[in-house]
Amino acid sequence: MKFTIGLPVIKSEFLAETLTSITLQTFADYEVIIQSNVNEPEVKEEIRAICSPFLSDKRFSFYENETQLKIFDNFNSLLKKSSGEYMTILSDDDLITPDFLEKFNQLISEYPSINLYHCKVEQINELGETTAFTSPCDVFESLPEFMYNRLFNQRKQYLSDFVFKKDALIEMGGFPSFPGEGWGLDDLSWYIIGGKGVAYMKDACLKYRVNRCNFTNFKKINHTSRMDDVKFIYVNIFQITAQESFTANSILPIESMLSIIKDARIRSYLIVFNSYCKNHSLVQIIVFFMKNNKSHILLTKNLIKNIFKKIFFVS
Repeated sequence: MKFTIGLPVIKSEFLAETLTSITLQTFADYEVIIQSNVNEPEVKEEIRAICSPFLSDKRFSFYENETQLKIFDNFNSLLKKSSGEYMTILSDDDLITPDFLEKFNQLISEYPSINLYHCKVEQINELGETTAFTSPCDVFESLPEFMYNRLFNQRKQYLSDFVFKKDALIEMGGFPSFPGEGWGLDDLSWYIIGGKGVAYMKDACLKYRVNRCNFTNFKKINHTSRMDDVKFIYVNIFQITAQESFTANSILPIESMLSIIKDARIRSYLIVFNSYCKNHSLVQIIVFFMKNNKSHILLTKNLIKNIFKKIFFVS
């Protein structure tokens, strides 16, 4: 089996469209592992009903978790079930073009010795209308280049635009287990597996749907958990940059690269802190800051900015 498409399902609104986009693949050597990861009985039933017609194709299999797993445990469960040499994790509201697997198969044949591949992304809204495209990348990047463009240039990338060599990720311990909910799981996983470099396809073979239920945009956020995830991500990133192979291939003096990573870490903490401040009172903001500033990097100036906004701009 060449490819496994892992499909972790937590919502049903666009699931039929996602499944249909898989059935249109021009490259036939693949399997699809659908894994429902919800607790609500009515949503479980909706997901079963949507998936049922697609299971007549023997390449499709369906599983339900007894209890809802954290994102990294769910992904690792899919990883263990996979039979493919290469794998992608497809979000339950995104679409792949008919030549998605065919194009990735071509890219893999051009760069067979590496473990990680990705493509350009077309962003769509809830109506399926195109809203943007991600910026083009070099056809091949070393891991330091790849990390530089993500952390310094703030390149947009997602989850389902990546295909990886399954056994390589398994050998590295699978998807990392986070202390919190797993915010940033995909980025850290790509850094872990990308030591041999990353190949890129210029064709936009993924349609990424921006909608109110995206994991990153979801309103019911445990912000303390996300703070812990940020800390975990950057502890691991600094470990990666300390490896001799990374230092040898760094496109910048390692001191400059470390400075970029430190700035990116502060920016990540600020994203979480700003998100918390939007929906909490002034007293709650100050208490949250005091509780988290010692173990995380929030900066007093960011507290002052958010207090100012809360007093003068938020009703």
